[in-house]
Formats: sequence, structure tokens, C-alpha cells
Amino acid sequence: MTLRFTELGQLSSSSVDVKDSLATSIAWRLLYDAPFHGARPAELIVHVAAELIVQSRRRIRRCPYPGKSAIATLSKMQPNDVSTLLTEHQISAQAESLPLGIHFELESLEVLNMSEERHYWSAVRRFLIRSIVRKYVKPPFEFLDIGCGNGSLLKSLEHAFPGSHATGVDGYLEALINARRRTKTATLVLQDLAKQTWQEFSRTYNVVTLLDVLEHLDQPEDVLKHVRTLLKPKGIVIVSVPAHQWLWSERDVFLGHRKRYNRRTLRALLEQSGFRVHHTSHLFSYLTLPALLHRKILPKLLSTSGKNIEERELRKIPFVNGIMTWVGAFEAFISLIIGLPIGTSVYVVAERTAD
Repeated sequence: MTLRFTELGQLSSSSVDVKDSLATSIAWRLLYDAPFHGARPAELIVHVAAELIVQSRRRIRRCPYPGKSAIATLSKMQPNDVSTLLTEHQISAQAESLPLGIHFELESLEVLNMSEERHYWSAVRRFLIRSIVRKYVKPPFEFLDIGCGNGSLLKSLEHAFPGSHATGVDGYLEALINARRRTKTATLVLQDLAKQTWQEFSRTYNVVTLLDVLEHLDQPEDVLKHVRTLLKPKGIVIVSVPAHQWLWSERDVFLGHRKRYNRRTLRALLEQSGFRVHHTSHLFSYLTLPALLHRKILPKLLSTSGKNIEERELRKIPFVNGIMTWVGAFEAFISLIIGLPIGTSVYVVAERTAD
């Protein structure tokens, strides 16, 4: 298996207006630009030296991302206005999906939307998903992201696998509007996963992802059993969830989590739901001790709320963010070879078993 650092996410021109440090700028150029793909160490040194000269003579500046537009007032809109908004953004929804229960504040959702394009945690996760897909699936393929959020993974996979079709499902109209800004071709569906009735999908899929979704559900096995019916024969499901119950904190309460998992409990959940597990591993092992300190110990000393913990973790310190992206990408690559025993997240790759 070849490590492809140039596949570590897609850099968006619509991200927040940012002035990155020189080191971070070079890191992202190495990660994203085609000329660096497959370069030998000596060639990389030359590229880095050239980049140092170029970046030292200019300031990196990106177009501002559209701010809080219609999404800030969605909760006050009439049903007819919401229907119009759905039509304008080409989002499908059943009538019973409105209104949706809200546990995530609009302000926090917007903070996540503004950070996820370049935040190391999101970038590393996109790199991991693309690496898994390359290993198990031959493109072009049908892809379904359940809990797609603001759509950064949809955008990433569309760019990485031209000709493949992506579908995103989420319970937040605000998030789907953000997702539509990132992708013009993906199918977007508004669906409350906590409700029993699902959208009737006209397709079956080669890949289905549930990334940080199951921990929000009281009956995750019901969703997994339905996902099984949406997969093509030998289709795979990729699931990631927060890891280790001993890391439970006020942040989990704020985010609406029901529980945290480990490799054993996540594997058992997939097997009980009709899947054959190919691989499971923890991820972000290097964040375990910092998370324990930041989420469990310091909040008790400083009386910090779960909301404050989450917003602090979404902030980016440019130089640190660049380093964490590189470290996380390397660890993600290692995790696909050997299952890591500890980390703040845990993921599983599983295949639909025969009927």
C-alpha cells in the first residue's frame, strides 16, 4: 500500500479568510499540489526550497466563505418558506422530517462549518476515508455519506474519484445548505435518523459512511440494519465513533452523545447487524492524553462548559495545525496496516454479509 499524501483532502478556495504561517502553507502545498505527488526526498527538498522563496514574497489570502446567511433564521421560518429553501438548494425531504429535533446550536454548527475545510482533524479523517475507499472499492462507485454534515467529505470524494456519484444525508437543513455550497452534483437528503421511516433511496451503494453518527443514537443497530439493505453485494460500510467511555465529558453531553465505543464494542455492533468486519483501529492516539487533560481534568478545575470545550478544539493555530495534519496522516496510514489500541476515535471497515 502506497502512502499518498497528495490525497490528504481538497483545499477549498471558499474557506475562511485566513493568513497561514509559512510552514503551514508549505505543508498544504505539499499535501495538495499534483507536482509533489510521488516525488522523491531530494525532489521534495527542491520543491520546499522553491516554495520558501515564493511564499516569503507573498501573503496567502483566500476568499471569505459566505457567512451566516439564511441559515441563521431557519428556526423562525414558516413551513412554506422552508420548502422553498429546500427547492432552491435541491435538497429532498419527507414532510415528516420537518421540523427536526435540534441539539446542536446554529452558532456551533457554523463554527464547525468554517473550520472543517482545513482543521487537521477533518483533513486527517478525509484522508483516511479516501485511503480505505482506494483499498476496497474500484471506481467509479456509488457513495452514501449518512450524517454528511457540511459536506466536506462529499466534496473531497467527488474530486478524488471523478465519475463516482455521492449522496449526502443529514438531519440538519443548515448543514445541507452548507453542503450544497461545496458540491453542485451530489444528491442531498434531509432525514432524521432517529425516526423509523427513512427516505426511499432509488440507488444501492458501493460505500456507505457513518462518521460520528452512531454515538448520537439510542438504537444504532436499527440504522445499521437499514444501511445493510442499501449496500450492493460486497459493498462496504465505514463507521467511526468517539472512543473510550473513560473519556466521557461535558463535551459529549453538549454534542448529544449517548455513549463512546472501543474496538471490541464497535466490532460486536457491526457483526450483530449483519456485517463481516475487515479491519478496525483507533485513531488520533497522540490526542488521547491531551483530550483527557482538556476534557476531563481542566474543566473540573475551571468549571468549563461542554460548549466551550468544543469551540476551543475547533480553533486552528496555523503552525500547530500543519504539524498535526502531517502527524495525523502518518498515523492514519499506520492504522490501516496495524490496528492501533488507543485513540480518541475508533473506526471499522465492514462488508455486507450474504443474505
